[in-house]
Amino acid sequence: MELKVWVEGVVRVVCGVSLDTSCQDVVIALAQAIGQTGRYILILKLRGNETHLVAEDCPLQHLAQLGQLALEVQFILRRTGPSLSEGQNTSDLELAVHRHSMAVTQQHKEALEPLRHELDKRLQQGEELGATVSETQRRLQTAKEILQVTLRLLIFLHPTHRYADYCQVTGFTGVLLMPCTQTAVYKVQYTTYSLPFNSTT
Repeated sequence: MELKVWVEGVVRVVCGVSLDTSCQDVVIALAQAIGQTGRYILILKLRGNETHLVAEDCPLQHLAQLGQLALEVQFILRRTGPSLSEGQNTSDLELAVHRHSMAVTQQHKEALEPLRHELDKRLQQGEELGATVSETQRRLQTAKEILQVTLRLLIFLHPTHRYADYCQVTGFTGVLLMPCTQTAVYKVQYTTYSLPFNSTT
């Protein structure tokens, strides 16, 4: 069921209220909804008379006892003072509101703790992945440079070049190609080059 409560001149509707819902539950829900700290009390107003309800009272049970007069009842949430740390005389209801707020804060911290650990883990994995990517890029760059040198060498080994020039280039690049009696075939960009090796220059 719904319970209408006047809060600072504005009607607020508390949903999910049952016969067993206490004033403490209603006050806590309203205090959290308006987002204001302080000490509150729930008042039952009927024909100009106000009754201060205690924490254990159940608003709907009061309405059931009043019968037809329940239509004239107004529930009012009234702020009776500053927060618990600033006040001195504190009722059971006010203490309950403060304790509930503290419990909710602790629950939020506990709920966020696994998320914080997961975030730290993801950040660490991201750093490790970044290092791996950097190393991979370095190796790819090295392989690219080696490939470029190899391609230049293969192009140089075209039959129109002399064997002495071939030896000079291989000595410069540090690549050792042993001469053989067969014809070495190199394919570069879908073009085939044949290099006959001779024992003389």
